[in-house]
Amino acid sequence: MLLTEIRTIYNYQGSGSYRKALDVYHYNDDHKPWLHVRRISDADTTQLTETMTDTLYYDELQRVTRVVGYQLEPHKMIRQRIFHYNGTERLPSSVEFYEKPDEWTDTLRYSNYQYVYQDTVVLVLIGADTSRGHYSAQGNFLGWNSYRGTTFDNLPNIELFFNLEHGLALNIPDSYGAERLPLYSKNNWVLEGPYSFAIERYLTANSTGRQVVEASWRDELKVDLAANAYFTYSQVP
Repeated sequence: MLLTEIRTIYNYQGSGSYRKALDVYHYNDDHKPWLHVRRISDADTTQLTETMTDTLYYDELQRVTRVVGYQLEPHKMIRQRIFHYNGTERLPSSVEFYEKPDEWTDTLRYSNYQYVYQDTVVLVLIGADTSRGHYSAQGNFLGWNSYRGTTFDNLPNIELFFNLEHGLALNIPDSYGAERLPLYSKNNWVLEGPYSFAIERYLTANSTGRQVVEASWRDELKVDLAANAYFTYSQVP
């Protein structure tokens, strides 16, 4: 199964206003995503406007080599990621990030990350600095460096249905835990963040119990914001 569509409804509680986002993923003949298109609405959630695209490029081993993101109005590049691999390894040894830091700056900010994969730790080297991403024995991301504050369910991670080896190319948008992770977790996070500011997600699986079809959460830092996301999958031919 491949994840082909995410429909998210944002509810600004108390104001009676809603916003909708639709993320659609297109796959190539090797069942790898090659295009992500985002459409969003204003107050009228029936009217969606295409706002952003990501195009993924692959090498002969079907490894992601580049991701280019465009903002469509006005039309300009807002990010680019270039991936480097050692030999036939499936996980990148380094990634070049070019990203627009804010909506007012047009220059893409450059950074280079190097990755070293260990049993339950991924080292991320950024210049002279090193961060450590910790994973459980079950393969779930626990946190960076000394922080531990994430709880998981026992269902397959939604993002695994992108059919990608790592989490640096595509993330599920606006799910509050979808940061750039070198490795996808095996399961879905259901509690993320410290103490009273933790965000809890409620997940609903389909009748087979194999795919999450709905997630709901509320941002305690933005007290009036709640959201529901709905996931659509397609069978690989």
